Amino acid sequence: MTPPVRTVRAAVTPVSLSEAKAHLQVFHNADDELIAEYIQAATSHLDGWNGVLGRCLVTQTWQQDLDAFPVGEIVLPFPDVSGVTVEYRDTANATQTVAEASFYLVQGHGTTRIVPADGFAWPETAVRPDAVSVTMVCGYGDPEDVPSAIRAAIKLHVGVLFTGRADGAIPPVHGDMIAPHRVTGAG
Repeated sequence: MTPPVRTVRAAVTPVSLSEAKAHLQVFHNADDELIAEYIQAATSHLDGWNGVLGRCLVTQTWQQDLDAFPVGEIVLPFPDVSGVTVEYRDTANATQTVAEASFYLVQGHGTTRIVPADGFAWPETAVRPDAVSVTMVCGYGDPEDVPSAIRAAIKLHVGVLFTGRADGAIPPVHGDMIAPHRVTGAG
């Protein structure tokens, strides 16, 4: 299985520029661009396929390609999936969409699975590395839906970057704050 690809980025970050500036006690606009870059860096450290949390924070869209339907369920790379579309290339290499009534989206602790409905069998596909394509909408939702510990960890990380600590180390409390939200085996 190839790594998933983000097709639509989150429209906003979990922490806004004004929230980060309030945390930093910055009351001018001279450093806005720099602080915005630090927010992006801190968010990227945690978010998505390469993030240490192994999950998406604010709503975004990803695509996962498979070379065929698996036997049984499709295990998705992220928890907190709010919607999926399953497309495939049939044996004539034509693109088809699996009807939503043909499967269930099952959320578990740190996982999301697509389980075929009773009596439904995954169809045969063309032989190609992207025979099946799952498009998923992932994330907690809006920034205010992101757990406060994650939002606080982002602000802490921004603070470390902004103050330019000599050792550049993120305080250990950062890891403690995000640990309960980390998907097992991520990062």
